Amino acid sequence: MSAKRNVTAGLLGLGKVGKNVLLQCSREDHHFRISWVADSKRILTKRQRTPFSKTDAEKILEIRDVAKEESQEREYEKRIYGCRVHSFEDRATEISIIHELMSETLQATIILDATSSGAHENYGVAKNVMGCLAYCTGNKMPWADYELCSLLYREARRRATLLGLNCTLGVWVDQMEVLPILTRALKSGSVEFLKRDNSSFNFFFAKVGSGMAVDRAIAEIGASGHLEKIGPDALLTEVKDQTLKARIAANICAVMRGKAPPIERKSTSKIRSPPTPDSVDPVEVARWHLEGRKRGKYPALVSEVNVNATGPRWEVGFRELPFGHPLARDFPGRCAIFARPTQDAKFTWSGDRSRKPSKGFAYSGYGGAVRTAAKLLWEAERAISLSQLSLGEECFPIPVLCSLAAGRREAIVLQRRLARSLA
Repeated sequence: MSAKRNVTAGLLGLGKVGKNVLLQCSREDHHFRISWVADSKRILTKRQRTPFSKTDAEKILEIRDVAKEESQEREYEKRIYGCRVHSFEDRATEISIIHELMSETLQATIILDATSSGAHENYGVAKNVMGCLAYCTGNKMPWADYELCSLLYREARRRATLLGLNCTLGVWVDQMEVLPILTRALKSGSVEFLKRDNSSFNFFFAKVGSGMAVDRAIAEIGASGHLEKIGPDALLTEVKDQTLKARIAANICAVMRGKAPPIERKSTSKIRSPPTPDSVDPVEVARWHLEGRKRGKYPALVSEVNVNATGPRWEVGFRELPFGHPLARDFPGRCAIFARPTQDAKFTWSGDRSRKPSKGFAYSGYGGAVRTAAKLLWEAERAISLSQLSLGEECFPIPVLCSLAAGRREAIVLQRRLARSLA
């Protein structure tokens, strides 16, 4: 992969995350500049395809927030010098416009995908931009579908495109830094990943556990921007979010190891022991959580992804974590993960001697739209840095593995931390 100059970026989506991407770009200096911006109805460019300035980014945000929908096109062209608006009514037209915009600069373009479109819609866009320098996304949908995930992964590898997937798996917990290293390094046995990667649920458990009333807890979490919807179905939506993340983690592990589609484990027992909530209604979840705390447990929504020689298995459900478990505590507003190998697990860094049971690796971090945007921009900067190196094609498409192959300090330090924790 040779050095890239004059790297530009295209931004897909102007929701909460997309707006924060533009806002941060208007305030910070990066090694790339955004040359086009797409929302659900139009794509904005400048004459002769020159990048938007920081002032232009500020004006796009202002117009998006203030101008009425029917007047936005006129306002963009009026207030942003040289701005051109390309409207579209369907996904095929959008893809066609993007393809034309990138036809001469594909290998020097980074895509920042902040959309929330459906799996097949987003797959159509992603597939048609493979071959770009890097595709950094927060859209979970195609990666949660094994077939689409596998197709995109293979295409990214074939065309040497770096995949920035951190924001699909729980922002700021670096699962797509940890998971690829362990998945590639595992020689035998298995590794269990436990994940509490829904910050909304973790906020809820912390608040009701401290004695706050359920209604007030939901209201405060919603006001902080952590809930997709308010009301009786608020937590059900968050269960779906964590389920998507578990599917993605299992899919990526399976694709990396060349295994069959992951298997979802579902309990068939009619006897619930230990108890789980009768529904995902906030009042019922709070009751279940508080009763478990009285027994010295920490009830939570937990994902499990087990990677072994035959392929990943995964499940998501409410369970009681035992006292002393690294995830058995409050993580208000944060996501958290824990990885632990089985006794018979062997890694590329393992010696021949039998080892003691591993203490495991735990890590947590905050999420939210601001941090998601920052993470996308960080992934873009890393991709530019990696593009200046000569890397073997076997490294692609996972950036952290490219960083390891290149001897980058931060990747080596992380691998050593994992080796120490899991040895």
